Amino acid sequence: MTAANRPTRLLVITDDVLGVKMAGPAIRAVEIAREIALSHDVTLVSTVGGSVEIPSVKCAPDGSDLRPLVESADVVLLQGAVMVRHPWLRDQPVKIVVDLYDPFHLEALQLEHDDQLRALDDIEGTLATLADQMTRGDFFICASDRQRAMWIGHLASLGRINPLSRASDPTLRSLIDVVPFGINPEPPSRSGPGFRHLFPAITDSDPVLLWGGGIYDWFDPITLQKAVIKASESIPNLRLVFLAGPHPNPDVPTMKVTRSARDSAALLDPDEVHIFFVDEWVPYNQRQNYLLDATIGVTIHRESIEASFSFRTRVLDYLWAGLPVIATRGDSLADRIAESGAGRVVESGDVDSVAAAIVDICSSEASLQAATAGARKLANEYIWEKATAPLRRFVDDPHRAKDLSDPMTKGFIDQHRPPSRSGFAHLLRRSRRNLAAGGVTRFMSATVRHLARRLRIRR
Repeated sequence: MTAANRPTRLLVITDDVLGVKMAGPAIRAVEIAREIALSHDVTLVSTVGGSVEIPSVKCAPDGSDLRPLVESADVVLLQGAVMVRHPWLRDQPVKIVVDLYDPFHLEALQLEHDDQLRALDDIEGTLATLADQMTRGDFFICASDRQRAMWIGHLASLGRINPLSRASDPTLRSLIDVVPFGINPEPPSRSGPGFRHLFPAITDSDPVLLWGGGIYDWFDPITLQKAVIKASESIPNLRLVFLAGPHPNPDVPTMKVTRSARDSAALLDPDEVHIFFVDEWVPYNQRQNYLLDATIGVTIHRESIEASFSFRTRVLDYLWAGLPVIATRGDSLADRIAESGAGRVVESGDVDSVAAAIVDICSSEASLQAATAGARKLANEYIWEKATAPLRRFVDDPHRAKDLSDPMTKGFIDQHRPPSRSGFAHLLRRSRRNLAAGGVTRFMSATVRHLARRLRIRR
């Protein structure tokens, strides 16, 4: 409750597309809004378009002008690049919660670039975006304790771990806490057909592995494909289905690994007996039908720094549906899967390890049922009510961070902010880098690209 003894007015802002088809950031915004609206006044808006209908949540149909929405809010929860695209947010008196569940600066490292200078520009942009958020946020949430340790390092480098923030709470939980992705407490129930009706080759009795989300450059679908072909020597009717439709956000391009996965499948399975692709992004309110058609959920990634700090949204869907999970070792969810017996954890890039895990789970009904029971038990740890508890505590008693309210400490934090990415000084730094790397031609093309990007941000 606010000081006026009324429900807190929370504005949730996502820079992902809201609608029938949604990706992880939008889904997270929707479910957080739904949960907090049980006790507070919540408005949800996307800066890139779309809307959804949620009981007790006001969904603003147009996020092009955020000012009136922000001015009427007590607390703003934002994610992604919202603040860097709306820099005036820094100067608003509203309390700001920054959602850091997606370590997009590490994802940017995994994107396959042919152009080193372009890659450096992307990394510079993500770091500047994080700095803008982390030097202004009053409270931060992330997806796991492992992520929290990383983000504390970021906050410390920006001056946010200081005598005032430490004095407020030596554990720093009042500054940054864990709000993982969550699960609906009600188990999924079928509302229509899933993927089995799309592919006549898949029968009701066939065991099916489901890749339940986008194919991005940090994943390793080809190792999984090879493992399925190998495991099919023991399980001839084994199938693998990728949900591989175009991303609902048109700003997210088709990645190189998506094309590689399709090319690899054509070579490994030319008769299209074992490997299948669903070419449409599955609507959020229909995903349960696809999950219920599956036997096992899979998430296979390359060994990388991104994997160490990721929190795979699709795994929560697998657990919600009681699916055993086969996951690559290295992230916090893989650790929980191994500890709970909710599936099998495999080695990165190891075809034999993945194939053995598939055969092990599918070898007997008892093995499959044991992993299913483990998945259902683990799912109970992540229901949205539990997951959002730290955020709910902040919204119940919203307050400005003490270190941002104190002039001396605020000055200390401002000294740690990196140089602005706008204005003449930034353009001069970029120009010098482009000239050194590629001469006048490179300088001109990079400058045009930079100006075009700035114009898009200001629209």
